[in-house]
This record gives sequence, structure tokens and C-alpha cells, in this order.
Amino acid sequence: MVTTIGIWCGLAVAEGLLSSAIEKGVFGVILALWFFPFYRAIDQLVVLVGLWVATRWQMDANRSQATWAGLFTGWAAWVGRNHGLYALVAFGILFWVGRKAEQPREGWEAAINFSRGVVLGYLPMLLALVWVPGYWERNLYFMERLLLLGSTNLALPVPWPWRVSWPRLWNEVPDYAMAWLFVFLPFFFILVWVWFLLQKSKKTFAPSFLPSLAFGLPYLHYIYSRADREHLALGVFPFLVAVPALLNTLSGNRRRLGMWLALGVLLVWSAWATWPENAWLQYSLSREQFFPYRVGKDQLWLPRQEGELIQKMYLLPLANSGQKNDTLIAPYGPGFYVLLGKKSPVWEIYYLFPDFAWSQDETWRKLERENVRWMLFERKSLDGKEAETRMNETHPLLWRRIQESFAEVFPSPLGKAARLFERKERIFGLAVQP
Repeated sequence: MVTTIGIWCGLAVAEGLLSSAIEKGVFGVILALWFFPFYRAIDQLVVLVGLWVATRWQMDANRSQATWAGLFTGWAAWVGRNHGLYALVAFGILFWVGRKAEQPREGWEAAINFSRGVVLGYLPMLLALVWVPGYWERNLYFMERLLLLGSTNLALPVPWPWRVSWPRLWNEVPDYAMAWLFVFLPFFFILVWVWFLLQKSKKTFAPSFLPSLAFGLPYLHYIYSRADREHLALGVFPFLVAVPALLNTLSGNRRRLGMWLALGVLLVWSAWATWPENAWLQYSLSREQFFPYRVGKDQLWLPRQEGELIQKMYLLPLANSGQKNDTLIAPYGPGFYVLLGKKSPVWEIYYLFPDFAWSQDETWRKLERENVRWMLFERKSLDGKEAETRMNETHPLLWRRIQESFAEVFPSPLGKAARLFERKERIFGLAVQP
């Protein structure tokens, strides 16, 4: 559903750029290739909805469109604070360029309508901050920790092409194709922006041209905050729209030839770059890589390793304990709470960033009050560092107390994917580390 809405928004943005059904079909396939169903598709949807709203604002800069732009910005901030900031920057750029190009946005009136929309879009978060006990304080704490950390994500080194081995084998080509995008995207947006600002007349551009450039700049930060395919997949959407919008400035056969050439290159490049994470491509080659998982009346196909892990989790004693708050999941994997019918006993759900000693002490006291009996520790590395090592670096006090009060269950019922711990004083009939 989310993917369908996103592709529809992308095609709506490119409606006036693509002249034939074949061009629209190819463009739709390109968009679909960059939607990763096993990642946060809602984040990808935010970008394409933003492009659609901004394009409509460019087509008709009236009061209602300014309100809709603000409504989207508030909703984006509710989905993720970074999305809200990126949208605010993008619409600020559009407002500034529109004023410079003598396309007035009705000045203060537009700003008031935009602000009203932001408040309405952010209303779910505002209500939660007021009515959910402890939510306001915890958000302030997370913001403070974010500022002290100086980073918005668990960073990865940028895979520059010269650091990626030349594609000698089939499975090396996707990494090389992806690596070049990290070089090409910033150069593209900077050069096109410079070229645009040097133009004397700015009335001949397609309505989607400026929005694609405006959203492309702030989302470069998202791409490089954690340089992997999943984050690249968000920042690439403005680029995919900007290319046909730029070619739309041509006319006649030059436009037609350029559009077909560009769509062909983008299709091949996207297919190669997304290959390892693209479920549709992987599933078409081999169903053996996927695990059937039924949710209600729907049949899902999950990556085999994840599907088998979920199946094993349902056999754990904690899955049938009848208690909601008796399990801690760390250092990440909050989705497991839902699968096991649990609720997180504490506010923290990602133990990936350095935490204050007082906060770790508060978390431990909360675990004691909630009488937490089990701890599920996922071992998958997110940045090449062992999960245990990272937990010891970011939460040394909490990790030490867990090791003192919990014993690991042997042999692990979850194999190498995760470790299971149980409180030492409540062990019953399970083999544990002596």
C-alpha cells in the first residue's frame, strides 16, 4: 500500500514530463526498484509525497496550497524530525526562489497559512507530548543527547568508488554502481542549481523542476548520515525526478532522444545498484531465499534468516509467559516486541548511541520495578562492530548490571542470530552458563 501510494505520487509529479505511456511505465519501474519493502517504506513515501505537494504549490501558489505545504511539513516532522527539517528547508528554498523570480507567494499571508498547516500536521505529536506521561521529558532528553552526540545516525564510511574493488564478479557490480551515486548526486544538484540561478528567465521550467532541486539538497544530508543503500534510496528520488524535468527544457527530437537515453541509463543503473536489497528482483530469481510467513489472511515472504528467527522466537518460554513487560530487547529490534505480544519496559528501544550514566541507572531501576525476567540480545552488526562491543561502549553501566543479574541460556535457542538471557534467581530447568 505504501509503495503504491509512493509510486503514484512519483508518477503524478512526472505527469507533464513524460509524453508516452511507455516512458511513464519505465519511470514507474525505476521508482519501484528503489522501494525496499524490508526497510522503512514510510520514510521513502515522505519524500515522494513532499515532491508531489511542492509541485502542486509551484503550479498554483494560492493560500490552500501554502496550507497543504505546511500540513505536509508537520506530518513529515511527526514521521521523523529530520524529515520535517528537510521539508522546511525545501519549502524555504522554493519560497526564496519564487520571490527572486518575481513569482510572489503572497508574503506574510503565505507564511501564516504555511505555519497553520505545520501545526495541524504536527498535531498528533503535540497531543502526545501533552497527554502521554513522561513523553515530553523523554523527547527533551533525546534531543539533548542528539546535540551532544553531534550525529543523527550510526555513521558508516562512504563507499567511494575508489574504495570499492573493480567489478570482476557478478555480485560486485551492485556495490560499484551504488558507489558512483555517492559521487554523482552532490555534483549533479550543485551544478544544476548553479546553472539554474544563472538563467535569466525561470518561467520555462516544469513545475516539478524546482521541487526536485529543493528537496535534493537537504536529503543529501540523509544520504551521507549513514552511507548505505537504504538511506541512498530516499535521497535518490529527487534526482530521479530532476533528470526528466531538466530534459524537459529541450524540445523536439533532442528532448525525445535525451529522455529515452536517460530513462534507459537510470533503469539499468537502478537495477544494478539496488540488486542486493531489491526483494522483487531476488524473489524472481529464487524463492529459496525467502521464508513464508502468514499474518492473518495474508501470505508474506521474508528473508529466510529473519523468517526462521521469528519462527524460533515463538517457541521461546517468554513468548508464552502471559506478561507484557517482562522482556527487554537490545541493542535494537523493537519490532520483536510486537511479534512477541510484549511492551517495552523502558523508553529506550535503540541501545546504539552513548548514554549518560544517570540515564543508564534510571533504566536499570525501571527494569527492576517492572520485574523484567528475560533479555533478548540481537547480534547482527550494523557498522562492522560486534553488538556486544558496542553495547559495552555505549551503555557500560547497564551492560555490566545485566551480565551480573542475568545468565545466558545455553545452547542458544536462537542460534548465532541472538542471545537469550534469564534472571539468575529465576532459572527453572534451563541449561545456563555456570
